[in-house]
Amino acid sequence: MAAPAKLESQPPKVIDLLAWDAEISKTGANYEKLYEQISQASKDSPENVEILSRLAQATFLVTLNMNDPKEIKAKTTESLEIAEKVVAKDSNNFRGHLWQAAASGKIALLGVSVPEKIKYSIAFLRALAVCIRLNPKDPMVLFMEGRFALALSSLTEEEKAAIRKELPLPDINWAEAEAKLRESIAINGALIDGYVTLAYLLVKMKKYAEAKEVIVKGLSQQLVTKSDQEVAQELKSLQTRINNIVPQ
Repeated sequence: MAAPAKLESQPPKVIDLLAWDAEISKTGANYEKLYEQISQASKDSPENVEILSRLAQATFLVTLNMNDPKEIKAKTTESLEIAEKVVAKDSNNFRGHLWQAAASGKIALLGVSVPEKIKYSIAFLRALAVCIRLNPKDPMVLFMEGRFALALSSLTEEEKAAIRKELPLPDINWAEAEAKLRESIAINGALIDGYVTLAYLLVKMKKYAEAKEVIVKGLSQQLVTKSDQEVAQELKSLQTRINNIVPQ
């Protein structure tokens, strides 16, 4: 009787990162499917920073379709930890710093304790500073720069003092923040978060007519994720609030 044929182990499937990048950048991309693909690739190549940086991105993006705040925080924290691993391996990896900034900034806004808020705000600022150095015209970097002006305005004096012990805090420059957000939208107009952030900022500046225009443009964007739908409702609520202040 012939011996059974020896089964040869199959090499891990190599993922096409350029194709993956093109797919995830599309409006309406299936973040969950892309997360599964890059997650499997990271298991096959656990030390590959290019794969890990994309895993940080996909891990963050899948939270946009989640409902449970605890689940969102846990997954965002996972994204942050992966991004931190990336920048520890490659200090000039832009994607690693980008998602480190995005994840830490998001956690700081999730209704965490004051010490956590301070901790993650500091992490956000440090990562954002590197992003600005590496790629200042990236639309998400521009968005985060503008968004921070609103976040800074909501910090208490005690929170600001605690952050200043670690690094300097800039003064709020509303005009500069507005310019950053408008530039971000000009580059990537599909990001509905840019519109709601700019609208809130314009209300702070009492530019109500311009805020109304931004809201209308924001509401015309395609709603892809659950987060997009929530932002659209926020835009509608802000629109009502402005109409109460400045009747049509």
